[in-house]
Amino acid sequence: MKDGDPDTFHSLVREQFSSLLGLGPEGSRQLWEGRKRCRKKSLGGVTEDRVDRIYKVIEFLGLDRSLQEEGIFRKSATARKKDDLLQRLNSESTDVVRLDTEFTVHEAAAALKAMLRALEEPLLTDHCFPAGCLLGEQEQEAWAPGLRLLLQLVPGPESRLLKDLLHMLHGTAARQDSNRMCSASLATIFMTHLVCPRWLKPEELQERSGLLARVTTVMVEQAQTLFLVPPQLVAGVEEIQRRRSSQGCVTLARKEEGPGVTSLIASTVFNFVDREAVLEESSPVLTQYRINRQILDLNCLPPGAPYVSSHDSTMPL
Repeated sequence: MKDGDPDTFHSLVREQFSSLLGLGPEGSRQLWEGRKRCRKKSLGGVTEDRVDRIYKVIEFLGLDRSLQEEGIFRKSATARKKDDLLQRLNSESTDVVRLDTEFTVHEAAAALKAMLRALEEPLLTDHCFPAGCLLGEQEQEAWAPGLRLLLQLVPGPESRLLKDLLHMLHGTAARQDSNRMCSASLATIFMTHLVCPRWLKPEELQERSGLLARVTTVMVEQAQTLFLVPPQLVAGVEEIQRRRSSQGCVTLARKEEGPGVTSLIASTVFNFVDREAVLEESSPVLTQYRINRQILDLNCLPPGAPYVSSHDSTMPL
């Protein structure tokens, strides 16, 4: 569903995220509408080709011998060598970049940060930034479930790159005895690349830095489980698919409302409407009348039988 019907999938994810945070309809609407901001265009968005180039550096830095390098992301590198590596990675040349023999770990680490900084958006995307900030204000036990839902909203290329990067950072933190880089220090360095929009003002970044760093720390520490699809999301998708499997069908159930009182409840799913026919005969009264008559015909009910319409319970049959 994420690929085949992204609008429905994203709507379900946003609904479950809002429910996790206890937001009402108005609060949820304000959260996901967000504010439109003007931002400067940088070197480019996340494409599959750009992901492949960045992954080459992540793959090299993810080697055990690289991860044990002290101050792997903290120590500075030779600017000339870093720029040379960036130029070769960003060029259209087919020359093979031999990171293990031509460049040091610190030069590769500096190039990685530069490539991430050149992207137009953080990997968690601008769309998820307000939700990430609000999540950071909740109790900590809600952070991991909330992040699992937010990560489902990240587009394919960004999601792939974010997963590779977080797994590498998780491995870095696991070797902090050698590299002196704990998850909190890594979160401070990569927070701007992962969650902070480029349009965020310096004073806003300073104000929210503590909160965003804590959320990013959780992303680094729990990278191995964050990309698992939440069970409640699986259940929601299955429910939508179950309903769609009976599209165009009418299910009638009898419901007892009290002594001697019985009413028919109609649950109807109508999809893939013939739009041209609707435009030709656009009268809502005529359309509802035909729907109601179709329901009665399908169930062999005479005109005037009790029926509760989801549109208008007073519609004459």
